[in-house]
Amino acid sequence: MTIKEASNKLGKSEKTIRRWIETGKLNAQVVDGKYNIDDQAVLDMLGQMSTKAYKYVQDNDQTHIAITESKDQIISELRNQLDVLRHELENAKNKIDEKDRQLEDSRQRQDTIIMQLTRQLGDTQKALEAHTRPWWRRLRLNKGKNDDKS
Repeated sequence: MTIKEASNKLGKSEKTIRRWIETGKLNAQVVDGKYNIDDQAVLDMLGQMSTKAYKYVQDNDQTHIAITESKDQIISELRNQLDVLRHELENAKNKIDEKDRQLEDSRQRQDTIIMQLTRQLGDTQKALEAHTRPWWRRLRLNKGKNDDKS
């Protein structure tokens, strides 16, 4: 079998077949300056490759199973963490709502106090204005009020 035929049968490049011959991995004899590869050697190499391919597939299947189990475990852990975070978020939202209610109550109390102080300020200002008038005007003003009452 030629190098080209062996490369086609094994699915490898001619360069790889030459390298295998040089390293002794594939038996071949030189006949008339060309390599002649034993058919049995190619079949043996094909069997080794099939075994490696099978082992590779088997190892990959086990790895895939392990990855799938790990993936399921990771997804489960992430879902648990998500539930915890949702619970914490709900608690934080409830606290914020409570603080908002307290803030609104505080604003209402402040508004009420400001209105009361504004009224008191107006009353106090009127009282001060009454005391800033001269005594004789206050007297005359009070006399006029008393005369009206009679």
